[in-house]
Amino acid sequence: SYAGTTGRFALITAPADEDTNARPHRYLDFSRVEDFLIAMNQQRGASDIWMESVIDAIRMIIDPENPLNLSWREDSVKRIVIFSDEPPQNNIVQPEISWEDLGDLLDQLDIPVYIFSNSQQWETITTLSGGEYFRISDRTQDIADNLTAIIDDDSCLEE
Repeated sequence: SYAGTTGRFALITAPADEDTNARPHRYLDFSRVEDFLIAMNQQRGASDIWMESVIDAIRMIIDPENPLNLSWREDSVKRIVIFSDEPPQNNIVQPEISWEDLGDLLDQLDIPVYIFSNSQQWETITTLSGGEYFRISDRTQDIADNLTAIIDDDSCLEE
């Protein structure tokens, strides 16, 4: 159970519109896990977007200038968890970065990336960053179990 924990979670999403250069945006800043789960349940996907700029979202999350205005604590354990039905794509943040270079940068920053996707192309980034690739399952419990393992393994939630 996550009740009574001090862990905080933010949610970055792609706007659900037809803008082909839709910038990732902060849907929810760091909040209690219960609020995060509510926000996750409100997501309907961004099926009208031509390119999902997930690589851009990762780069914006780790950018020292903090363009998403995330309220990272200096001493926080940082983890990035992504759900995507697309392969890795760059389309906004320039210059583009290779998957290998991004994975290496994330490893240097000690920010592993965990991907839930059906595109195995993510494995390069997850492996180099110290994270893990999970195939999206039709079983909600499988996804929940994998998320719990990510959180528990890294002590993201402190009792």
